Amino acid sequence: MAARPGSPQIDHDQALAALNPTTHPIDGAESPFAVIPGVEREADWEVHRARVFESLSPAGYVQEEVIERLALLLWRQRRVSRYETDMIILARELAEEDWAHGQRAQTGDQRPPELLPATIRRHLDRTRCNQQLLERVLVLPDGTRVDADDALAVLTCVCDQTEGVKLSDLPLPAIPDGLATEQSDSWTMGQVRGVLESIANLAGQSASDLVNAALAHTRTLVAELSSKIERAETDVSRLRRERVLAPESVIDRIIRYEAHLSEQIAAAMQEFHMLRS
Repeated sequence: MAARPGSPQIDHDQALAALNPTTHPIDGAESPFAVIPGVEREADWEVHRARVFESLSPAGYVQEEVIERLALLLWRQRRVSRYETDMIILARELAEEDWAHGQRAQTGDQRPPELLPATIRRHLDRTRCNQQLLERVLVLPDGTRVDADDALAVLTCVCDQTEGVKLSDLPLPAIPDGLATEQSDSWTMGQVRGVLESIANLAGQSASDLVNAALAHTRTLVAELSSKIERAETDVSRLRRERVLAPESVIDRIIRYEAHLSEQIAAAMQEFHMLRS
């Protein structure tokens, strides 16, 4: 069955196979090994097996073999509910990634998943931080210590909004050593404003005008990103709510697998009753 657009991309064959009993060779033959390591517990299997034997009380080796097979079939049947639940959880976990893939498909963008809501949130957080830095850069005292990364962020924001000026174009004496050599992890606000004055001289504008232009752009970007993440979170939330049921392909597999198990269980029970009669 073809997956619907926007449905989670799940390897159902692999997932379902993981819930089937594994096998191990014994004397050249393949014998069922009931418990999946890391998924099921041996103690739970032993309790389940004992209760099946207690319920049917097989007499003799042949009946015991039939009941052993029946216990294993019933054990497999219990896995179906867990499989369905796991597929629902996985589909909900993939909601953000599937939403981002859908957005890229609409725009024809084949780049890495930059549209993931988590990526948008990080971009928004960085932009808000830059906005706060730009709001303080003209008012804090010259001696105020500034983290080197924050200083570079302020200067980059201003250069990005100043036509024809790049940070690398500035006269070297105007740039503190920490920018070029990374030997310093902090600047003073006076050093930051000194570089801003160098940018202003190259641009033929005042430093305050450049900062205000960068601040206006940053505020606009914050508003755009806030709106974008709000829409993204709404879409992802709606997608998750739609995935409280297993995808159609999973349901189809469950129906076929349960039918297969039911036939085997019915056959085992019939064989057991024939042996008892």
